[in-house]
Amino acid sequence: MAAPMLMEALVRWQHAAGPFWPYVCAAPFLGAGDGELLARQTHDRIVRGTLSGPPGRQPGNRARRQRGLVSRLLCAESPALAPRPSLGEKEPRRGATQVGAMNCAPATSDPVGAQFIAPAGGGASSSILLVDLPAEPLLAAAPYLVERGWYVVPVVQRWIASPAVLPCRRLMERLMLGAWQARRPASPRGAVLIADGERMGPAGYPTVPGRAFDNRYEYQICRFPSTTFLMAQGVERVQWITSGTTAAERPVRRDLAPYLEDLLRTGLAVDVLSWPS
Repeated sequence: MAAPMLMEALVRWQHAAGPFWPYVCAAPFLGAGDGELLARQTHDRIVRGTLSGPPGRQPGNRARRQRGLVSRLLCAESPALAPRPSLGEKEPRRGATQVGAMNCAPATSDPVGAQFIAPAGGGASSSILLVDLPAEPLLAAAPYLVERGWYVVPVVQRWIASPAVLPCRRLMERLMLGAWQARRPASPRGAVLIADGERMGPAGYPTVPGRAFDNRYEYQICRFPSTTFLMAQGVERVQWITSGTTAAERPVRRDLAPYLEDLLRTGLAVDVLSWPS
């Protein structure tokens, strides 16, 4: 049984994810011992004011960094700013995948409203942004994604333990703090699915030293929205941002390759964009 504090955080994230609530992974909120301890420590830091509070109370530099991160992510979703095909390639057709590099100009005069494009059909269609990057900075920026009209869905399945191969303290801080900041967007335009980009651990890390718990993992594609669900939400295109793939894994990490194939097989268009290291 998980601690009530952890369960409340999970429910808050699920409520904020709207129709995408089944895809908020429960694993980080189920650790009975270490997870509860880290959650209580995080709660105490929030109460004391030593952990970042709501967006309006964050230091200016941190808020600007988080807004900048959101603008870079969302420029991939904007048709006007998405990477163009390489020379000699055709425009991606329905059911095709386009592989490119992020090439987004930073927001200029209006970091909140810049690069905001309303969904086609007066809101009838939705967009999906699947972000396979380190989760903590994305979770910290969640309020600004909501501000721009996006459900935030942490598809993070990391088991919380200490000591562990994958560090947990910062992740738990972001999940606990974010649970009390999480809101549904006023005018939803789609969902940002935050995958755990560090789930496989450091490169060349075959063994576990000492007594560290090995909490590395790979995804099963059932952790992500099915193609039937996506089409019911009016999704026609998926923007997929990833980093750190090897030559053998490109364009996406190996555990998510079956999900990419499933999307394409159904006829959804997928743009796979490489995030700079």
